[in-house]
Amino acid sequence: MEVHTVVEGCRMTAPIPDGWGNDPLSKFMADAYHNCVASFVNYAKLPVMMAVREVDACFRDVLCISFKREKELFLPAFIGRCHAAYLSGIQLSMGGQVPEVYPLIRLCIENAMYALFIQDDPTIDDDIPERSKIWLDRDEGEAAEKKCRATFTYGNVRKHLASRDAALGERVNELYQWTIAYGAHPNFYGQAQASDLFSKEGGNVQYLLPDTTACKVCIQAVVQGGICALEVFGLILQDRYDEAGISARIKRLDWPA
Repeated sequence: MEVHTVVEGCRMTAPIPDGWGNDPLSKFMADAYHNCVASFVNYAKLPVMMAVREVDACFRDVLCISFKREKELFLPAFIGRCHAAYLSGIQLSMGGQVPEVYPLIRLCIENAMYALFIQDDPTIDDDIPERSKIWLDRDEGEAAEKKCRATFTYGNVRKHLASRDAALGERVNELYQWTIAYGAHPNFYGQAQASDLFSKEGGNVQYLLPDTTACKVCIQAVVQGGICALEVFGLILQDRYDEAGISARIKRLDWPA
């Protein structure tokens, strides 16, 4: 049996309240939104922005292909969460919330790697595949959590990806380590790109970095994360990718500058 999965969105509407932007929280939200719009307009003709749109389109098309219910039960959800992380990363990076984007890129990559690890389980044809059960049972007690953590380590899923495609595994790991350095963990570069750590004021923290080199690099990193995730899913869905023309589109994307 096959199932078609489609992601649909929704939007809440409400009038802008009086005084919106006058307090620090609503001003931050308003500024971030306007930065998103400005980035979308000002960067529209840059190659990376064309890639932003195409990666999004590829994700949407992947979610419209046929999945095998018995063997790929969790796969559409992993793809959807990858796409959601990608969209969130684009929104935050265009708004200028640069360090906060890198955990989302990491999440996008990890969802794809987990999916591949689960789908390539040697017991995938069993009624209850072993890796799927370990993943599902994570919150069923301390022993189950420990087993899941030991099974789904980054080292294990990275090693498995490299066994399927060494070049892709190297690119994914390079980007993964970049996210760790620049915000996915509270490391120096993540702090330094948005703070003057040595100022007399005690840090001079900036929450929004629109239209800066750091912002543009961050947008590019999100795109690269999306491409990596799409390529990892392609190892599972190669024939369906080829049939839908997705493989050729991803190849044309390459690594945008």
